[in-house]
Amino acid sequence: MKILFFVLLFILLPIFGYSFDLVFKPTVPGALYYPKEDLKADFNLIGEDKPNSSVKVSLKFYDPYGNELYSNLKTIEFGENQDALTVDLPYYIGHVKIVANMEPTNKEYIFNYAIIPPNYQDFKDVDSPFGVNCHFNQGWDPYVGKIVKRAGIEYVRDGEARPEDLSAPVCIENKLCYMPCFTHIAFPSWEYMTQEREKGKTAFDKWDFKGYLDDYALFAEKWGDYVDYYDIANEPSNVPNWNAFGGSWYGGEWTNLFLQWGEQVAKNIRKYDKDAKIVWEDCGPQLWLRQFVAEGLNPKYIDAISPHPYNLHRNLPLPEDTETIEDYALTALWLKENNFKNLPFIIGELGVSSFQKNENYNEDGFYSSVTELEQAEQVVRHLATAFARGVKKFFYYDFKNDFPEPYNPEGNFGLINMDFTPKPSVVAYANFIARTRGCEWLGRYTCGAGCYAYAYKQPGAETGSVIIWSKNGDKTTQLFHCDNCPDTLITYDIFGNKCETIKKEMGNIFNVHATQTPQYIDNIPLEDLKWTVYKQAYLTE
Repeated sequence: MKILFFVLLFILLPIFGYSFDLVFKPTVPGALYYPKEDLKADFNLIGEDKPNSSVKVSLKFYDPYGNELYSNLKTIEFGENQDALTVDLPYYIGHVKIVANMEPTNKEYIFNYAIIPPNYQDFKDVDSPFGVNCHFNQGWDPYVGKIVKRAGIEYVRDGEARPEDLSAPVCIENKLCYMPCFTHIAFPSWEYMTQEREKGKTAFDKWDFKGYLDDYALFAEKWGDYVDYYDIANEPSNVPNWNAFGGSWYGGEWTNLFLQWGEQVAKNIRKYDKDAKIVWEDCGPQLWLRQFVAEGLNPKYIDAISPHPYNLHRNLPLPEDTETIEDYALTALWLKENNFKNLPFIIGELGVSSFQKNENYNEDGFYSSVTELEQAEQVVRHLATAFARGVKKFFYYDFKNDFPEPYNPEGNFGLINMDFTPKPSVVAYANFIARTRGCEWLGRYTCGAGCYAYAYKQPGAETGSVIIWSKNGDKTTQLFHCDNCPDTLITYDIFGNKCETIKKEMGNIFNVHATQTPQYIDNIPLEDLKWTVYKQAYLTE
C-alpha cells in the first residue's frame, strides 16, 4: 500500500504539487533600459519542487494603452533541470507590460520594463527641479536610489530624517540631492510641549526648547556638507500636540507655538550649517504662512515654503484644479505687499494613487481611484502645471508602492511597483525630465476652452515646445499665429512615441486633437509663440 502511495505521489506531483515560480530579473536598475543598451532580461525558476521535465512559458507584450505589441506569441522553454534563461526583449519606446503564462502550473505572472531617455547624470544637480519622496529611513532597500537616479530624478525627500540617517548615504552614493524632513527627531520637543501644556502653559507663552532640539544640530553637523534644504516638520497641524494648543488643520493658536519652535529649530540647524536653506510647510491654500508672517516670523529663518497640495478628493480630482498652484500668485503678491521676500515654492508632497475599486470601496471616501495610465497622465499634468506657474521644485509622493494590495489607496501612490519594476508613471516622469531639463517655462499657451497648454524652450534654442492636453474628454483645439512654423508638426505622447503628424491649414493654424493624455509638440519658432503665450505677473520680477 505504501509503495502504491509513493507511485501515485510521483505521478500526481507534476500535475498538482509544483511550488516553483517564475522570476523576472532585468539587467539594469528598475528595468529602465536606455535606447542603446542591450535589451535583455533573465527569467528564473525558483522553488524546491522544480520539475525534471521542460517548462514552457508563453509571453505577451502590451503597451500602456492595453494594445498588444506583437501578435506572434513568444514562447521560451526551460530544458530539463534548467533554472535560468536570458531573453531578448522586444524594443518599444515607453512602458511595456509582460503577461507570462507558465506550463505545467498554468500560473500567470505580470512583469514590467521600459525604454526611457538616457537621463543619468554622473553628478549632483542642485539646480534640478525634479524630486520624489522615498522612505529609506523606514526600511526601503537602498537599491531604490539607483532607480531614482536612472530615471533622471535628482532630489530625494525623506520624512523620517535623523542623525543616524539612512537616506543621506543612499543619496551620497548615487549623487542625488537630499531634502530631509524631520518627524522622528521632533518627538522629544513634542513630549516636552505636552508636559508643559498639562501644567497650564499656552501657545502664547514664551517657550525655550533648549536640550530638546539637539538632534537637529547633530544632523546638520553630520550631513550639512551634503544637504541642500531642510524641511523642518512634516504637516505640522497633523501633530496632535499642535492642535491641543488650539486650532485645526486651518491654523489657529498652535501657530504661535510653532513659530517659536520653528525658529529655534532653524537656529540649531545653522549652528553647523550656517548657509542652510530652511523650508516651512503649508497646505493649500497658503494658510499657515500668512499666520506665521502676521505673528512676526523672522525672514532669516525661512527660505522656502513647501505646500502639500493633494487634490485626490473625489470632488476635486484633477491637476488643473489644484488650489495651491492658483494660490501661488496671490501669495507671491501678498508677500511683496508685506515687504517680505518672495519665497520660492517647493511642492513637498503631491501624489496620485492608482488603486482599484472593489466591493468594499467607500464612494464617500477621500481618494479618487485612477488607473495606472491615468496616474501617468496626471503626473505629467501636475508637473507641467506646477513648473509653468513658477514652482521651484516638485517632490512626487512617493517613488515606490508601499503595499501589494491593489485596492489599498495608501499603498499605490508609487511610480514603481513593489518588485522595483516600472509603472507607466515613472516612464512618463522620465520622459518629462528629458524634455524639460534646464528649460525656461515661457507661460501658458492660449488655446480652446477645456484645454491646457504650456510653452517652454531649451537654453539657446530658437524654437520652443508646447505640452497640451484636454482637462476632460477629447477636444479639437488650435495652435494659431503659426506664421513661421514649418508646414507639418509632429505630436508625441507622454512616453516618447509619435502620435500624429499635423499639417498647417489656411490662416496658418494647426488643429490638434487634444485628449486627457498630454502631448508634446516641438519646433515652434519663438517668434510665433510670443503672440500666443502669456506669463502670469507673479513670474516676472
